[in-house]
Amino acid sequence: MSRKTVSLTEDAYKRLKAKKRENESFSDVVNRLIAGVKLQDSHGVLAEDTAEAISEAVDSRRSEHATQHKDRQGRLMDQSGDTS
Repeated sequence: MSRKTVSLTEDAYKRLKAKKRENESFSDVVNRLIAGVKLQDSHGVLAEDTAEAISEAVDSRRSEHATQHKDRQGRLMDQSGDTS
């Protein structure tokens, strides 16, 4: 099995080491910790009104981003057609 070297801050190393069980490698710790992380696990964590506010903010930002992208694209198209 191949191996990779990963640099961690001292704080990150201490936190990871604190999660390490007896006879467990750091690779085992990382695999164990990330294996349980699933988006579905967070369902129901937020209050309904908070979740709705976040959803509205995300939708608004996506709309702003799409408008900005369209504007930039239009300016670039105008510039590419500019013969001066």
